[in-house]
Amino acid sequence: MLLHRNKMGIFYEYSQPRFRQPDNAEAMRWFRKAAEQGNIEAQVNLGGMYANGTGVKKDGAEALKWWLMAAKQGDEWAEAAVGNCYVSDMCGKQNPEEAVKWYRKAAEQGSESGAYYSRCTVMAEALSEITSKHICGILGYQGQ
Repeated sequence: MLLHRNKMGIFYEYSQPRFRQPDNAEAMRWFRKAAEQGNIEAQVNLGGMYANGTGVKKDGAEALKWWLMAAKQGDEWAEAAVGNCYVSDMCGKQNPEEAVKWYRKAAEQGSESGAYYSRCTVMAEALSEITSKHICGILGYQGQ
């Protein structure tokens, strides 16, 4: 049932206009149902909707909340997303040490983005006068 609820959210968020118009409010409803019951994919999707302001007002803290739930269950994409939240001010809590922790968790599972961002954040920590966000920007991370 959880998987079906997440798939319903995907259906409403990504419907093709020739079949039906996307309905982000309905997608949020289905994602939330599945996410609240522990569906990792739905937690990631819900976090993304809050991060991007899709169907809801942008809310970095809410995005972080849902991504942390999925990351704590071992989802490598969510672990990298949590790292992104902490390396930038996207979620309102810039914290390079936490970013490195989550990027490393993602990298340990084979996430290329986790490994990449872990390296750029470690370099930024070594250069205390330059923020993590600045260093990652130089290396190509735009914080979006």
